[in-house]
Amino acid sequence: MSHPVEPNTLSDFSDLKNIYFMGIAGTGMAAAAGLCHEAGYQISGSDQKVFPPMSDLLADLGVEVKQPYKANQFEAESPDVVVVANALSRGHEELESALEKKIPVTSFAELVGNLFLQKPSSVVVSGTHGKTTTSSLISHMLRQLNADPGYLIGGLPQGFDKGFALGSGKFFVIEGDEYDTAFWDKDSKFLHYRPDYLVINNLEFDHVDIFSSIEDIYRQFTMLIEKVSDSSKIFVHPLPVVKELIHRLKLQEKVTWVDQQCKVLNTSYDDNGARLDVELTGFGKVQLKTSLIGNHNIQNIQMMSAVLNKMVQSGELSPFTIKEFQDALQSFGGVKRRMDHLASNDGIDVFEDFAHHPTAIKSVIHGFRMRYPSKRLWVAFEPKNATSRRNFFMKEFASSLSLADHVLIGECAQDLRIPEENRMNTKQLSDLIGEHSKSFETNEKLYDHVVDKLKKDDAIIFMTPGSFSGVQHKLKKFLENLD
Repeated sequence: MSHPVEPNTLSDFSDLKNIYFMGIAGTGMAAAAGLCHEAGYQISGSDQKVFPPMSDLLADLGVEVKQPYKANQFEAESPDVVVVANALSRGHEELESALEKKIPVTSFAELVGNLFLQKPSSVVVSGTHGKTTTSSLISHMLRQLNADPGYLIGGLPQGFDKGFALGSGKFFVIEGDEYDTAFWDKDSKFLHYRPDYLVINNLEFDHVDIFSSIEDIYRQFTMLIEKVSDSSKIFVHPLPVVKELIHRLKLQEKVTWVDQQCKVLNTSYDDNGARLDVELTGFGKVQLKTSLIGNHNIQNIQMMSAVLNKMVQSGELSPFTIKEFQDALQSFGGVKRRMDHLASNDGIDVFEDFAHHPTAIKSVIHGFRMRYPSKRLWVAFEPKNATSRRNFFMKEFASSLSLADHVLIGECAQDLRIPEENRMNTKQLSDLIGEHSKSFETNEKLYDHVVDKLKKDDAIIFMTPGSFSGVQHKLKKFLENLD
């Protein structure tokens, strides 16, 4: 279907006063609205529905959200620009009315890049996994070391009152998402972020709804890498897919390999988390304590350590003592919805995690086993995002989930845009996992099963990028009310 009205994209961000967010209740959009509010802009917006925690955040900002979407309802706000969520596409009633009136439009990524990443040193945290935890960890460490960074994080770090801040220091930390920018801009969001420091945590094939192969992802990351003026401020792990990209670009001797900056000699776990014996550039052999668990989080700590060391070498961060570093790391409580411990009673523990890719699921289960070796582990998985609602990774999902003692597959919302032969079939997934797995038509039925079967010394992790219909919080309340 053709659309005669082309978007009037904004090119000059210097005179903005009134900004309207179409899709304001999304995690990134609400945080960007918060940044703009903090910077003194007048903010308004709309969405189909608004739920906590974004509804609470927007209410605290004094933003009344127009809902649901409706043609022309932005007119009363007289916006200078409409920020369009990347989930919205042509044919959307409210979007089309804005385009017809030739109101300038922009994307979340373009707005943030132009308003907040021009002056500070931009620390862009990219990769398939670990973006939220690594950006939260770097932001936390800089805060503890009195650097007062700006940040925009797609989650809520423990101990932070919100996932964004303008900051007054030299750095701005932001998650570099490889997902596409807007309906008129199909390149990755992170290409708008002007990286001075670039973290590449890892690379895998993901987002099968917009990428056809790992080569598509390589192309986006190649363009991102080319934006970094000092290659030594590109931080990478020696992982196969990452190494292949760096080799192609002939940057092996120029980038910073983080395992050489923070070499892990030994890892042990206790009730408080992990103890790491490391060889840390500038400090030698030291011990670090952290509440984070799992090899993926150890890699996040290595990444953060290398970035901070380079900031000191560059003269942008004041030198710190090893005790200041150790204390700051130990005080980091993690990120909500990343192995978030919701409840514990009668010997039963309930956790929530954002894991939604086979590799992330495997890493979370492995980390849990290291810290809680005596627990019987249940994993409840909700196929919710664009990739997991497809059957592309069904075998990989089955392999990772099978590492749990019991697996419960929640409901998978039918997406008619996905051809039937490509849709995730939760019963088939459960059958692939084996006898210790069961699928459910509804999340409520899954909840009833959990309440009936959980017993002392059990733990359950609810894994989803969505809400899981709130059953994890329902279970929390159930446990809290046990005698």
